[in-house]
Amino acid sequence: SFAPQVRWSADGNYLYSGGRKDPYILCWDVRHTQSTVYTIARDTPTTNQRITFDIEPCGRHLCTGGEDGRVTVHDLRDGARVADFQAAPDTVNGFSFHPSLNLAATASGHRRFPLGDTGDA
Repeated sequence: SFAPQVRWSADGNYLYSGGRKDPYILCWDVRHTQSTVYTIARDTPTTNQRITFDIEPCGRHLCTGGEDGRVTVHDLRDGARVADFQAAPDTVNGFSFHPSLNLAATASGHRRFPLGDTGDA
């Protein structure tokens, strides 16, 4: 799938890629690119939104949002989910670590088209 987002690991040996509507973030070892090292699952099955991810400045964890409103935290040694939390009542489509402070930011929302009574009887 097309990868609208990529991020390098802190050591520069791994590249993480994620595509729109792709339920996985892929981890690639750029020294051996025949196949992925591991995949990180995320909740993006039906949205057309770009769901972003980020790697913390020290390079140990990756966080991503999902359609379920949760942020998941993954250990970059093996891709295992180590934590998650409810960040919003709707799709979390953005996640970013602050480069030097112990802070992170999320963005959320989903366009809704209410279907009500059209008045046709």
